[in-house]
Amino acid sequence: MDEQLLKDLLATAQANNYNWDIIMPKFPELQSVDLQVLKDYAATAEKYNYDYSVINPKFPELFSVSETTTEQAKGIGE
Repeated sequence: MDEQLLKDLLATAQANNYNWDIIMPKFPELQSVDLQVLKDYAATAEKYNYDYSVINPKFPELFSVSETTTEQAKGIGE
C-alpha cells in the first residue's frame, strides 16, 4: 500500500476529529481495508509520534513483505 495514502488518511482523520463516517468516503481506494485496521493504524501513529519506520512494520496487512523489507533483503539469497 502507498504510505503517502495512509499519511493523507491520518491528516484527514485529524482534521475531521477521527469521524470515520466523514473520512472514509474521501478514500474510496481504502474501501476494501478493514476499518478497524485503519483505526488501529491511526492510534498507533499517534502513539509512536508518526515514526513510520516503527508503525508500518506493525501492520503487515497494509504493507506487503516486499515493501517493508526490500532494503533489508537486498543481497540476501543472490
